[in-house]
This record gives sequence, C-alpha cells and structure tokens, in this order.
Amino acid sequence: MLYLQKSKGKNPQFKIVSTYKVKIRKTNGAFKNTVEQYRFAVNFFINVVLAEWEYISQISSSLEQQRVVEILTHRTSNNPLPKYEFAKDFYKFPSYLRRVAITEAIGKVSSYKSNYENWEKNPKGQNPGEPKAGKVYPAMYRKNCFVRTGTNTAELKVFVNRTWDWLKIELKNTDVKYIQRYCKTRKECVPTLRKRGKNWYLDFAFEEEVKIENKENRE
Repeated sequence: MLYLQKSKGKNPQFKIVSTYKVKIRKTNGAFKNTVEQYRFAVNFFINVVLAEWEYISQISSSLEQQRVVEILTHRTSNNPLPKYEFAKDFYKFPSYLRRVAITEAIGKVSSYKSNYENWEKNPKGQNPGEPKAGKVYPAMYRKNCFVRTGTNTAELKVFVNRTWDWLKIELKNTDVKYIQRYCKTRKECVPTLRKRGKNWYLDFAFEEEVKIENKENRE
C-alpha cells in the first residue's frame, strides 16, 4: 500500500508512505484476544467522547483532545476520581495502546458528527448510525507493545490468560528479507497487528521523503 503527502513550496517534498506485511509464524489465540480487547477499548472511548463531545469539539489540538479524554478516564495519583473509570474494565491495559484507542475514538466520533450535520442539512436516506469500533486493528508501539529481539524475532504485548504479557513471535524470513532489501533507506514506523484470512501479520509502514525540483527554478 502506498500513500503520497505533498508539502508546499517552490520545490515541494513528497512524503512517500508504503506498507509491507510480515507474516507471523506459529500464531495462537492471543492475537484474537488482543484485537478484541482493543476494539472493546475503542468502543469505551467512543461512548465517552460522544457524551463529552460538546466540550471536546471546542479543542483544536488533537493532542489536547487526547489529554482531556485521558483525564476523564484514567486514574492517577493526581487524578484519583476520573469521571469514567477505564481501568475498572481494562486492567493493565498498555498506556500507548490506550492512547491509540482514544485517538481512534475521537476520529470516529468527529467523522460521525460531521456526517450527521451534513445529513441534517440535506436529510436524504437514513441518518448516519452512531459510531462503533468496527474492524480496527491496534498499532503496536515500540518498547510499550513491540520489541525486536532479532532479525526474524520479536516480542509483542498481548492479552493472554486474562492479563497483558509479552509473547515471543517469529517473523517469516522471506518477508523480512524483502523489507531489508527494499526499505533499508526508509524510516520504519510503528507496525500494526492485523489478520488476513487465517493468518496474522505485522504491517510495517515506511516513510521516505523525495524532493521534486521545479524545472522553472533551474532555468
């Protein structure tokens, strides 16, 4: 999969984002449970964001929106009584994964509110249904959820035996070699855990910036 992001200027830069899948060998039920827990978390935060949208929608910064939702849901020593207690139903849920779920929820609610507003202006067909997590997959942030232990091996933080723990995984050698050959000069981004058919994969995104020189500037 390939994406292009263009910057402004006389000599614009294109950010090329490409995604390569790497098959995980010897998978088990932990991956299914992990994705299931992540989707439950996204639905939890969707309900919070819907309830607090009047306030959250006034905040322009996405990071600040995320911070506000964390204050509303995450108990700390400085925030002992959050309005909505996330940890009550999501014990030991990884912090980075929690923030990804919050961002996912805000995006889904924002899209729903925009679509609903457009529908109200021109109410043709059925009104947009309230957002749900659907078939979203978790981004596995380094150190918190993903650690490389070798060329073809890694550890993932997964939901197993009703808690979150590290699981050793093996990556398909041919997939790893392909990435090493074609992506060695690109920046590796956070992988996403994803299922296709009966197999599980880590989808690795890679970024590369390409400067396009304007012909008029060379004359």
